[in-house]
Amino acid sequence: MNDDRPVDRSRTDRGASGIIGTLVMVTLGLVVAAVLATAIFGAIAAMSNADVPQAQVEIEDATDNYKPSDGTTQALLTLRHERGDDIDMDDITLVVRTESDNARVFSWETGAVANHVGTGNWTTSYNGGPLTLETLFTRDDQITISYRDDGQPDQTVTDDTNYVVMLIHTKSGSPVEEVTVTVN
Repeated sequence: MNDDRPVDRSRTDRGASGIIGTLVMVTLGLVVAAVLATAIFGAIAAMSNADVPQAQVEIEDATDNYKPSDGTTQALLTLRHERGDDIDMDDITLVVRTESDNARVFSWETGAVANHVGTGNWTTSYNGGPLTLETLFTRDDQITISYRDDGQPDQTVTDDTNYVVMLIHTKSGSPVEEVTVTVN
């Protein structure tokens, strides 16, 4: 059959397919944008933690019998690098806090003992020499934290006390190691 009627082009036969196509394209664009945003922000987060050294540091009481108020300098804590990444001390803050009240009693930052409270004198050594910003803490190396009590009644360090020792990566604020040690 041959229908010779003229075609009316003013009427559209497309229906809703144009709207559906538009919705599909917008949805696809949003999905691609979400995937890209997740990948970019994930990469940025990974890069910010990429510099944090992954190391195992053994932290322990260095004394056999701590004697407060005797006026001598005593090795209090030792930190021994057991394995993992080398630690650039320029990027590290070393903090000692009391476990009971979380009071900071010692911190090593920017190459010097700072922010300690109470009486006495804190010192640090690295393999028997000075601990400096240029120090690279590597496997089998040892950092010793020593304390000399000046005999005043407000002793900062007491025996049979738990201390939380933290190595903190300064740039990210992430802990490299955190251990509770009892000094006795």
